[in-house]
Amino acid sequence: MQSGATLEKPAAAIGTALACAVLLFSGAAGVAAQVSSPNVPTIDVVDTRPAIEGMKKTLSLWIGSCDYFVVRVDDKAMSVGRIDQFRADLAQKLGSRLAGNRVTVKHYTMYLNSGVEMVSAAVAAGVGSVGGVMLGGRPAPRAKCAKEKMTAGWFDSSEVTTNKPPLITEAEIEFRGKTYRSRYVYSPEKEFNEVSGNPKYGVIKADIFRIINLDLATQIERDLP
Repeated sequence: MQSGATLEKPAAAIGTALACAVLLFSGAAGVAAQVSSPNVPTIDVVDTRPAIEGMKKTLSLWIGSCDYFVVRVDDKAMSVGRIDQFRADLAQKLGSRLAGNRVTVKHYTMYLNSGVEMVSAAVAAGVGSVGGVMLGGRPAPRAKCAKEKMTAGWFDSSEVTTNKPPLITEAEIEFRGKTYRSRYVYSPEKEFNEVSGNPKYGVIKADIFRIINLDLATQIERDLP
């Protein structure tokens, strides 16, 4: 059996969603405290993700590739890793109701897809950028290829709400033999550029993971007695 959700929020709502998630889970610093707090039940979370999922990588630098400038994002600048945060968020939401049960994380990825934007930057000035729906005077981001032709990081143009390259986050877990999935496409107001070293990017990632975690916890809760 399987369950899943795709969370899509308009630009006006995304700040509220992130703020609500922070209030629910006390922010990144709060998650760090929860990981070792004696007041929060320990949840048996097993991480079985492929090792590469935790490593930052640009999938392709070849402009002809469908994975051109699709970047797998790691946990850099976060106060705790995404799996520890998932464990803490799950404990905060469901606590002792999960006692004696195991939650297996099979996949948990985040990708920044700048492919089309990088192609536009590479073409001659006289050619112009790749066409598309305009958002804020600039073509809306879109995936370079169809979903089945990409390794990861695909998104539909209807899922973005700004003209900046989006972050695509997907998670898959298993609980009591049932698979649960969650997907969230985040459209930043400004370019997401971790190279700058600004710690705000760690906070953005933590908030996105928290939205995914809350969704997964809510799905599990529906199946609890």
